[in-house]
Amino acid sequence: MVDALVKARVGLVVAVCAGTLAAPASAAAESRAAAAAPLSNQNAVVQEAPPPPPSTEQPAGGTTTQPSGGTAQPSTTGQSVGEEIREDPGYGNASRQPLAVKADEAKQDCVANRPPISKMLGIGGIVAGDQGTSWNGLVIVIALVALLVAITAFLVRRHHSPSGARTPRGALEIVSTLVAILGGVVGLAVQFVPGVGAKEKPAPEAAMTVRDVQARITRGEYAKKTGATVRLGKFDRRQVGNVIWLEIALQGYSGKNATLQYAMYDPNAGGALLPGTAKMVPLRIEDKDSQKSFVPIWVGYPKSQKFRAQFRLLVGEPPQVRQLAETGAMPGSQFRYSC
Repeated sequence: MVDALVKARVGLVVAVCAGTLAAPASAAAESRAAAAAPLSNQNAVVQEAPPPPPSTEQPAGGTTTQPSGGTAQPSTTGQSVGEEIREDPGYGNASRQPLAVKADEAKQDCVANRPPISKMLGIGGIVAGDQGTSWNGLVIVIALVALLVAITAFLVRRHHSPSGARTPRGALEIVSTLVAILGGVVGLAVQFVPGVGAKEKPAPEAAMTVRDVQARITRGEYAKKTGATVRLGKFDRRQVGNVIWLEIALQGYSGKNATLQYAMYDPNAGGALLPGTAKMVPLRIEDKDSQKSFVPIWVGYPKSQKFRAQFRLLVGEPPQVRQLAETGAMPGSQFRYSC
């Protein structure tokens, strides 16, 4: 009878402690298996920009014309860069052009002296974790030590007891048994009951840095490597641009919504925004104290000789800017489509 009682007691404590120990390992395995892209909507980066609405504004000096085929040509009449940006819907973003213009420009880009196309060799990722140490592990260790003490006290008492006699339990055996059971129960409560053992969240901090720029990668290559599911037209898949790698470090943003806003600007036009290049992409925020994300963003080449990309990290409702980053001036390309 005593043996059965002891076995039941040991089994209860071992089960409690084993369940508490197994829970973090299981959660860690699920976290690794659920490792996801740093953007919660990858399609937002590669989806085609809508064409601009028809303009009723007439440029100074009368109307302008385009050559047959509809391909936008560099100005030969002294047009300023600003005028070209306003009048050419595909100046900043080739996907905003009519289909016939895309086809004509793609055909002209298929020449022998065109530059090569690059491959995207990496994909984005997130490293996340909680700060500080949890006292849950200490509770489990105390429960296990108390269990060993209780078992030892029981064996000693049984060894010194006359055969068949029932010896009362000592204070050490009783206290250690209670500590082992209570420690295991507390460990389970900390692990599974919301709010129990919760620690104060760290103060919100954010940092964003441009880490690298990879040139001449097609929109289709980027969509394939990042798992985007949006369907692209045959010419939009061939559109060429840069992949800009951002490092975004967040602390204390668990449970909040964050959005990455970016656009391209032309330094030769007074730093003007290039139409059709502004986008907003939601970021994936892990349920952890801190996280570091490596985010690849694809931007297509404009017709500008040089351009720069600027990024803003927005948080809250209404969205508020928490961090800024930019690439600096990058060279454009007259070959905006691959063959």
